[in-house]
Amino acid sequence: MKSLNAVRDLLAERRPRLARIEVPTEATELDDDGRLRIDGETFTLGSDARKVIANRANIPTEFFAHARPKIQKFLFDQLYLDAVRNAIQARKLHHRTGLIVQDGECCVGIVDPRLACLAGDDVLNATLEAKPGDIDEAQLEVPHFSLNGEVRVSIVSQSLATVARVGDIVYAGIDIRHSDSGAFATQIESYLYRKVCSNGMLMKVCRHTDAVPLRLRRAAVHHPDRMLQRIQAMAKSAWGELGAKMEAVRLLADERLDNRAALIRSVGERLRFPKKLINDILQALEEDETGPSGTLWDIVGAISRVGTHSNRLSVATRRFLQELSGDLVAERVERCPTCGRLDLRRGRFLPRR
Repeated sequence: MKSLNAVRDLLAERRPRLARIEVPTEATELDDDGRLRIDGETFTLGSDARKVIANRANIPTEFFAHARPKIQKFLFDQLYLDAVRNAIQARKLHHRTGLIVQDGECCVGIVDPRLACLAGDDVLNATLEAKPGDIDEAQLEVPHFSLNGEVRVSIVSQSLATVARVGDIVYAGIDIRHSDSGAFATQIESYLYRKVCSNGMLMKVCRHTDAVPLRLRRAAVHHPDRMLQRIQAMAKSAWGELGAKMEAVRLLADERLDNRAALIRSVGERLRFPKKLINDILQALEEDETGPSGTLWDIVGAISRVGTHSNRLSVATRRFLQELSGDLVAERVERCPTCGRLDLRRGRFLPRR
């Protein structure tokens, strides 16, 4: 695990490396090496920025990403200007574009200049300000942190712990997924961390109340404070729901199940998982560090294990599996901890009690 202070330092160091430059949208060009050329300056293109310019030119993003630079330039030259002029005329695109440039040489994001982009340390601090007062910051640890094209921080508290069974401690906290280059909307979710195997489970927060935004939309560039307020509202909800979700862990660990493999196959088939992925989860079921318990908790552990540790799956698939394992936990939460409504997801995958 990393310390919270170490993560803060890394995010603070990243902030000055990113600069935002506003340029004319129609002035965008590519050179023969596939680099972005605009207003006399040249930048290499990060994957997220490359996807944006491909979308703006109506070029399939995967094809564009893997094409040779000269082919990229040829297609871009043929399609980009007409596409963006039509989009600007239809008011679907602004005539100015914001470039997020890292270290003065790599364009890592292309954004609407009218919208705010928040630094990762601002998002982290806003999330921590929303935590309950009885949670001491000195008790917080970071079991997962990455800066691989996005900011991902999973925070847990030593004071928020439950024992699913002997030797199987689960810590609770918050997960932050944020793009400081504006590639996607910020996500704040409840997070459970199974210490014995380092598995992570993600759980969405309440979606039934107006007090919590359904999606963390970006605010206007001159109102980043509004975006931070939305993040704090969602983080407050996520922190507040942890007690009920930890109780659900104990319920799952007490519920016996005769055929765990059959339930895994049923869930996988309902979600149209490839056979290989279902087999991976079945294998994870047999590799649990604490051995089989014959309960529903085994199912959650197997799915979260693949979502946390698989090296062959995409980041998006792994996150989906972590959210699926969190959904299974949430199915045993009878009422939404924030608004008190019956949880409509109840009985979606697991047997009813």
